[in-house]
Amino acid sequence: MAKVSKHPQDFCNPALNENKIVDQCEKLQLQSAAITKYVEEVLPRKKHSTVSVASCAREVLIQRLIFVRNVCENEEQQLLEKAHAEEERANQSILTQRAHWTEA
Repeated sequence: MAKVSKHPQDFCNPALNENKIVDQCEKLQLQSAAITKYVEEVLPRKKHSTVSVASCAREVLIQRLIFVRNVCENEEQQLLEKAHAEEERANQSILTQRAHWTEA
């Protein structure tokens, strides 16, 4: 940033003021060029990197969800088998009771 002169004669010197303005314009142009370069070169790489990381995270999440689904399906199958076995046991018990009542 350009220093502001504290000498009153500097304010009256148009050439000095013009030089300060030119210096400021040059600094702004350099900043603008640096920003443009950053936007054109750095941001796309960062965006690509971010997209890659997000894609990997998505794949990990999908794999975890598939694993959870498989575990749930296996648990469901085991519970259905247990329920079916219990139903069979209950039916056998009912048949046995009926047979005993018939004999009695």
